[in-house]
Amino acid sequence: MTTWLIGGTQESAELAKAMMALHLPCVVTVVSESARSLYPASMPIWVGKLSIEQIPIFLQQYQIDRILDASHPFAVDISQLAISVSERYQIPYLRYERPTVNAATDSAIKPSIEYFDSVAALLSTDRLVNQRVLLTVGYRSLPLFAPWQQQACLFARILPSLPRK
Repeated sequence: MTTWLIGGTQESAELAKAMMALHLPCVVTVVSESARSLYPASMPIWVGKLSIEQIPIFLQQYQIDRILDASHPFAVDISQLAISVSERYQIPYLRYERPTVNAATDSAIKPSIEYFDSVAALLSTDRLVNQRVLLTVGYRSLPLFAPWQQQACLFARILPSLPRK
């Protein structure tokens, strides 16, 4: 029987290699060709988004008897699909969770993290000047950074939000 390894992350690639070393059969699913390169060439890889209609064929073709979800934490759709498949077909579902990072105690990352009490406190400093900044703030806070567009190279990652009821 075979493990369905939901991949696309560096951690999933490490898990895949470990499974190969232990001779544990698995098939990896990724959404892009570029993600395929993370895995050994001899490993079966399904590239593309799996639809609910494809699941029975996929499960039968690879004789899936367990699911190991090592997808990105924001890859909610595939995780929800896998949980649904697990419940419907009575297949065990395991989720790989990344270790929690504690900047207050981890000396390897502590020097690279700065804390501010608020966005306003950050923007009252010159800390962003001539920096490449990835903003992972909500869309309501994004306009606060508009004055910084000429002083810093800003990139924004905004997740969609549900309409308020």
